[in-house]
Amino acid sequence: MKNIKKAILIIALFFMAAACFYVAALSGGEPVPVPAAVNSNEDIINDNNKNSPVLLNLAGDVLLASGVGRVMTMNGVDYPWEKVAGLLKEGDVTAANLECCISARGRPEPDKQFTFRAVPGVLAGVQGAGIDVFTLANNHVLDFGPEAMKDTLVHLDNYGLAYTGAGMNVNCATMPVIVEKKGLKVGFLAFSRVLPRASWAAGPKRLGIASGYDPGPVKDSVKSLAGRADFVVVSLHWGKEMADYPRKEDVGFGHMLVDAGADVVLGHHPHVIQGVEFYKNKMIAYSAGNFIFSPSSTRAREGMIIQVEAENKKIGRARIIPTEIINAQTHILQGQQRERVLQRVRVLSGGMNSTVDPEGFVEPIKRV
Repeated sequence: MKNIKKAILIIALFFMAAACFYVAALSGGEPVPVPAAVNSNEDIINDNNKNSPVLLNLAGDVLLASGVGRVMTMNGVDYPWEKVAGLLKEGDVTAANLECCISARGRPEPDKQFTFRAVPGVLAGVQGAGIDVFTLANNHVLDFGPEAMKDTLVHLDNYGLAYTGAGMNVNCATMPVIVEKKGLKVGFLAFSRVLPRASWAAGPKRLGIASGYDPGPVKDSVKSLAGRADFVVVSLHWGKEMADYPRKEDVGFGHMLVDAGADVVLGHHPHVIQGVEFYKNKMIAYSAGNFIFSPSSTRAREGMIIQVEAENKKIGRARIIPTEIINAQTHILQGQQRERVLQRVRVLSGGMNSTVDPEGFVEPIKRV
């Protein structure tokens, strides 16, 4: 449990990460202070209590611009997080998907319907809420072009927020975050199977996001991380927006990730809740829905925080915490409202070898 602000010591993969940061920070444009420690994407959080599992809070899409940005202008940067920050801080590590760029530069991507850009100061609210890791492999981090994406990386570094899934080249974009807590190393990777343009994919000499279209490199990255971490979480931006069920190809891709060494696969992009599957005793949450957002429909206002007790190469317990967004502020549901969302998860998880009890605990179906 974290009762005080985490101290993050940046070590390992230092030189490679320093190169990623150096290119981003010195690429010109928006002036930024150089952080005391470069975010190496391999964060070591010291904790001497090795007798309990590591509690992970895993959430879906976080938008800090658009309607959320306007509400924060009126009510402060902590406002969207006020009703969930306590729960997040009780966990050991919290991760979510950042669905915008953080910058004052750039122009909107031409012919793109939705483009999101937030001002750097909103990250103070993120930091205060207890977010530790942002995944950036999605269809919005490049909404305002490469300069704005570079700024995003630098601002995350400045606020001490770890990230994976985007970078100055493909090696940086696929660099994992490894967090050590209670003696357990938890690794995070992120990929997107939603790219507005092929040029958004990071290349050997091109900045961008970690593409999930080619399964070979993705599998290799997961296998490599599984050899270095005790517990592996892979974040996937995939699926069809507003769809209740995953596509057949995404189910197969999720199984491939587990076979490669993932203990949890966390999905997002549909902006609604989808089912939870247990495959070979590993969890695949096909979509956690929106977490911090400004959606218009009732279904898109519902989401779930997935709490996982991480142990060495296995899941101890897992629990679904239903949430609802009200005026750009996320609330934890209770009573009948909570049960309504849990029942929806049960229905959507039909045939996925999982069961959800009244308290939200989810586990594989026990076979007699």
